[in-house]
Amino acid sequence: YASSGDGVNFTECASFRMDTLNYDAQDFFADNPDSQGAFSTLTWDWKTRKVWKKGRMNLADTGLYSFDPAANAWSTEFAGEVLNQGDCTSAIDPVRHILVSASDNVLHAWDLDSPTTDSVALTTSGTPPGDSAIGFVFDPVSGCFLAWNGGASVFKLTPPLSNLNWRTATWVWSTLTNAAGGATPTAPATEGGTFGRFNYISALRALVVVNDNEESAYVYKLPRVAV
Repeated sequence: YASSGDGVNFTECASFRMDTLNYDAQDFFADNPDSQGAFSTLTWDWKTRKVWKKGRMNLADTGLYSFDPAANAWSTEFAGEVLNQGDCTSAIDPVRHILVSASDNVLHAWDLDSPTTDSVALTTSGTPPGDSAIGFVFDPVSGCFLAWNGGASVFKLTPPLSNLNWRTATWVWSTLTNAAGGATPTAPATEGGTFGRFNYISALRALVVVNDNEESAYVYKLPRVAV
């Protein structure tokens, strides 16, 4: 899914159809409970087959909303929490079923099985990718989140071993080093950040980043996971 608007309000959202290779615009933001879309994020959830929206991060309300494409309807899951977290990127861990947002080395997580409570500020160790507007995705094979903020390195965020203590245990940042001779992607976009320009290809278990439509696309093949 991709959104469009005037920088403050989302006016429509378009889904990309793989059968026609075209965008199918749906004006489903008309009844969006959070009318102002600035600094919001949209994340697709394979478990519920809904789009989750984390709203207006550094404005008055950091509400959590869901959109059901089949019913063409929004739901307000939780409203009222205020977080000063702008230019944030979100990804969903389908095993723990949590939405994690990253911005300026700060992580917040929402329990999507019980989304009617405040987010949890996650405790981390290691060196984070830094800055905001980073690329941030989930790798279902390793069970880790992956981030990119320019350069040749990819950052890995490893959740706690137990799925039950993700709220209180420490999450660990580490770095995946580019193999010798590997290419270095061009710098992140100076305007608008990386966001969805960095993404995960499940069929190849690889990462792709495209910073501009007039620049090269870069692919990073992830290392094998020990069984």
